[in-house]
Amino acid sequence: MIPASLMYIYNNLGFTDLELSGRYRSGSWSKWIRFDRLMENEYTDWDFYTDRTIADIEVVLDYDFFVCPECKKHMHKSKCKCGYEVNKEERVMWIQLYANGIRNRLIQDGYRFRDWFSGSKGRHFSLLFPELREMAEYKRKIWKQKFIDKYNGEALKSSNRVMILREHAKNPKTGGQKVLLYERPGFNYMEA
Repeated sequence: MIPASLMYIYNNLGFTDLELSGRYRSGSWSKWIRFDRLMENEYTDWDFYTDRTIADIEVVLDYDFFVCPECKKHMHKSKCKCGYEVNKEERVMWIQLYANGIRNRLIQDGYRFRDWFSGSKGRHFSLLFPELREMAEYKRKIWKQKFIDKYNGEALKSSNRVMILREHAKNPKTGGQKVLLYERPGFNYMEA
């Protein structure tokens, strides 16, 4: 059965360029394949396709880092350049606390979004802006990048040519499932 989250992106959001990918047992990634081609095959193993492209009207704020309490720089690993060190559990805790602060900012700023735990250590915030579809691709990327920068997210996610773990899929690295933590449903509109 085709996952409902993919049908929503394809049908309800109208993102017909949706592509998927998965990881083989060998650890290598499959080529990206269009969702509409996979729908044609009744034998598609949907559990294999764990990753998807970001929709054209979607902004993804991705956090798998936190701010070092000592030097205030981004910490992506367990040891900061300044020498501050945390174990794996502390790192996950700090990332979650940092992401909770981002969620509070988004609520305070009045945005509609979904807050997802990635099934590993990070968080994804997905926001929908229908007006983005009307922009040329390069302008869309610039606008997304400015929005992502405003919330200190991962810059790479401004592109449509990047994958994220799809909703409710199992993370191929950890086996953990991507789960919805919080939702303020609806669309957002750009400020004039």
